[in-house]
Amino acid sequence: MLRAHPSRVDLVVSDVMMPEMDGFELLEQIHSDEIMSDVPIILLTSLSEDLHRLKALRIGVNDYLGKPFVGSRLLRHCDRVLGRAKARQGSASGIEGEVLHHLAEVMNNDLFQAQPDISSITDVLQKSIEELEEIVKRTTGFTMEEYYRELKLQYARIQIETQNYTCIEALATQLGYTDTDPFIKDFEDRYGIVPRDLEV
Repeated sequence: MLRAHPSRVDLVVSDVMMPEMDGFELLEQIHSDEIMSDVPIILLTSLSEDLHRLKALRIGVNDYLGKPFVGSRLLRHCDRVLGRAKARQGSASGIEGEVLHHLAEVMNNDLFQAQPDISSITDVLQKSIEELEEIVKRTTGFTMEEYYRELKLQYARIQIETQNYTCIEALATQLGYTDTDPFIKDFEDRYGIVPRDLEV
């Protein structure tokens, strides 16, 4: 069905455990398909299946959702994944894509604060906070604060996977967290595993 109508597929939501083909095989097949390789994927996995989550993260899943879950949470994850996919598509052209690209650059240069420096951001981009909030929400599904946190978590994941950090506690402090527990919770909510699961 996916191959028959690839242009109609915006998002794939799959369980890890399935007959004939599991979620990992599906993920690898989609990524290796020239037409469908950009289709975002959400995997559903039991809360106890940390190894499954870690394997899928390394293969390239877009998001996780632990079971059991309520429908509203799944819809929220779908909205965010689709928003990120839309942002990636728009980043090559269009004014909003350019604004989002520049916003990410500015925020990535100032990730080590508890909150983004809104005044500095609006000055650099020559946009009001209301304009930026609207662009970020429309293109990614995030609020400004959520988008800033998303960039922090992406940075944290890269540092952990490349072993470019001293310890989880220091990384959390570096990213503006006053306590390690909220950082671990944010990371687990985003990636479905705790930071230490990525440590070699």
